[in-house]
Amino acid sequence: MKFFTVLAIALAVSSVQSTNWAVIVAGSNGYWNYRHQADSCHAYQILKNAGYNPAQIIHFAYNDIANNSQNPIPGKIYNKPDGTDVYAGCVIDYSGAAVNSANYLAVLKGQSSASLPKVVNSTSADKVFLNFTDHGAPGLIAFPNDYLYAPDLQTALQYMKDNNRYSKLVYYLEACESGSMFTSLPTTWNIYATTAANPTESSWGCYCGSQATVGGINIGSCLGDLYSVVWMEDSDKLTAGETLQAQFQVILNLVTQSHPQQYGDLTWTSQLVKDWINGPGPISAEDQKAHELRTKSLVNSRDIKLHYLINRHANEMSENTMNELNEEIMMRKLFDDIFTGIQTLHADVPLANDTDFDCYKDIISFFEAQCGRFTEYGMKYMRSFYDICANKKEVVVDAKKMVMESCTAGKLF
Repeated sequence: MKFFTVLAIALAVSSVQSTNWAVIVAGSNGYWNYRHQADSCHAYQILKNAGYNPAQIIHFAYNDIANNSQNPIPGKIYNKPDGTDVYAGCVIDYSGAAVNSANYLAVLKGQSSASLPKVVNSTSADKVFLNFTDHGAPGLIAFPNDYLYAPDLQTALQYMKDNNRYSKLVYYLEACESGSMFTSLPTTWNIYATTAANPTESSWGCYCGSQATVGGINIGSCLGDLYSVVWMEDSDKLTAGETLQAQFQVILNLVTQSHPQQYGDLTWTSQLVKDWINGPGPISAEDQKAHELRTKSLVNSRDIKLHYLINRHANEMSENTMNELNEEIMMRKLFDDIFTGIQTLHADVPLANDTDFDCYKDIISFFEAQCGRFTEYGMKYMRSFYDICANKKEVVVDAKKMVMESCTAGKLF
């Protein structure tokens, strides 16, 4: 009898997890963005250990980090100092050019095709967990070659709601200005979202510089993002009885350089974390030691590439690394110079909470056609276009003129 009781419990747990779906995204490429794929592979390991069916975890990652020529530990990726290899067994379903916003939205909607065979085929009885880690700006999050705008994400989430594709949905979003993606999220959709930052501030990388070390070898790039590392290391512990709300309090307590936010339906955050994202637990790492390591090595996400290039040149002292560092410094100055003038066009208006997204998309596309793609550093200046399109559309023509004058010689970035 005891055997059958245990078996029944095991089957019940299996049944619960078999109705969970997840989509994980690392939206960047480039070795200086090591941390994003480290985050996403760690998230994959957590979900797999939590009992998710691997066929129901869909993972987007460019997959250019583990075997990158700059990786001093080839074939492996780490998300914390002297941690475990999170790349081992990390299944990536869509990589390279397939990591784009159109594919992501199609996967969420369950729209399979020859190039997208694995999508979310959830029902009204299923729970869905979404995790995105990358760069952001007001009202958008970035993919390697395009952007996903807040209204388009919300339209996809509404499609999922209207077509009964989940019972409850949780979204953990790591990006600068990430709060701006959910300011219009209704509270009646059974969606709970939490973000690394509010709508106007940067997120932060951690385990950077001298802390980015595994077995005495410095990885040369930040190992994680602070918000992501905090929620994942908390999930690794498998704390009995911890609720989603309690985990958010952990995030608030440990992520102090930005202001994590909650959006959507907060009426069911009393649900247990273990029903969504708990790992194998228990872990042996000392919480205080991990916290000290994180806080010693924080870098603003907008500046991580610069820090990476400085450290790389300090280690190699080559003409190539000096040139790359100088190019980054010059690029940052070009963005500063271009937007010094543009910012005068909207200096008399407050920061906007929402914008005209048709205008916003148009002026971003115009800028990139003239000057080149926004860099991680340059994305902080998208705020100017966001505010202009919200409050002073009459100066859009002037802003475009300034862009054309700044980039008369062609694309700069």
